[in-house]
Amino acid sequence: MRINNIQLKRAVSAVLFFVLLNAVGMTKAFAQSFTVGKLNYSINSNGVSVTVTGHVDGTAATGDHNYVNLGLPSGLLWATCNVGANTPEEYGDYFAWGETQPKDYYDWSTYQYCMGSENTLTKYCSKSNYGYNGFTDNLTILLLEDDAATANWGDGWRMPTNEEWQELLDNTTNTWTTQNGVNGYLFTASNGNSLFLPAAGGRWDGGLYHVPWDGYYWSSSLDTDIPRDAWYISFDSNGCDMYGDYRYDGLSVRAVRSDSPVMSYIITATANPSNGGSVSGAGNYNYGATCTLTATANTGYIFTYWTENGKMVSTSANYSFTVIGNRNLVANFVEIGSGDHDYVDLGLPSGLLWATCNVGANTPEE
Repeated sequence: MRINNIQLKRAVSAVLFFVLLNAVGMTKAFAQSFTVGKLNYSINSNGVSVTVTGHVDGTAATGDHNYVNLGLPSGLLWATCNVGANTPEEYGDYFAWGETQPKDYYDWSTYQYCMGSENTLTKYCSKSNYGYNGFTDNLTILLLEDDAATANWGDGWRMPTNEEWQELLDNTTNTWTTQNGVNGYLFTASNGNSLFLPAAGGRWDGGLYHVPWDGYYWSSSLDTDIPRDAWYISFDSNGCDMYGDYRYDGLSVRAVRSDSPVMSYIITATANPSNGGSVSGAGNYNYGATCTLTATANTGYIFTYWTENGKMVSTSANYSFTVIGNRNLVANFVEIGSGDHDYVDLGLPSGLLWATCNVGANTPEE
């Protein structure tokens, strides 16, 4: 929280006045609340403390960072300025997805989690054809250690997920506007509070582009269909929507936090067929925790992939992800060693077995 000198002097004067009264015995121990400018204060003479409790315009603060309560269904609180900025209109810093410091040049050659190209990813990879030497880890949400908001602002702050950006869009009236001479998007909630995002453009290669006509803000969510990409929100004077793009791009970060009690979610996992194998790791997890599910095939079966709502989400027998809600996953197994068809075990990470000849053929050469 940054308070200007006039506000600070007024607050200190009020504190000293009450302390003086208490010292000369003119008043007993007290608790007093008052407003100076746009800030609400509370004073307690027991220990003589003054606390900034919030803004009269609906915003509040933790540490040096203000946030606004938009009355969203999740209770999520949104920071009023970008990471690296001090006011809502400042652009702030630009970050590649999963990196926690700004830099001068943004492309695959400088990206932290690859070996120089889009198909050599070394972290956050859901498909082996994008991973270095077939690497996958099936991490789909940034770990807090790789979250630019957490790294720069501290515990409690993080980048919003794709779903949380969508919640913001769905529960506010949003429009292109100019605030204090700066172009951007204004999100206004039904409780009367609002959030401004400046059109800060983005960085790739060595340049800064599309200022002041476009805004690009990262989510913490990987594009699991194309893991070289991550989800971000994009807006200009024509509208606002979610897209996926190269993770090496330098985009803005707007932090969020929740001051609600820690939410607990249920992760369930089952085997299909039930006699094909077993699963472990399911249970209750707090929001933001890492869950690892393990599928173990029974004799005569092999594990193939995990599905959720009928959609494949991982081919790794050990599937790790960040918990942000309830999930119901199925480990799928297939029977082996039956029929007249030979196969070979190539020792692949997924355990997949490949037939030794084509369908319709009887030998590898046919």
